[in-house]
Amino acid sequence: MNKNTNDNLSFKGGNVSYNSLQVEGVDTKDYPDFCDCWIGYGEWEDGTELSESELEDLQTTYTDLAYELAIDFIY
Repeated sequence: MNKNTNDNLSFKGGNVSYNSLQVEGVDTKDYPDFCDCWIGYGEWEDGTELSESELEDLQTTYTDLAYELAIDFIY
């Protein structure tokens, strides 16, 4: 998904701030799969926090997003 970190992700009729997204569960022993990581925090572009349900739906919609955030977190 090669997103510029200043970009927003279109989601459920709004935009999620890419810069606000935080990945959790990153275990370097699991490299290169990072199959246990997940998106633990994010905000709409207006700064409102995403709910747990919205975070789950975001990860379902953008299936590679948690992995890409994990790679960014490591490097």
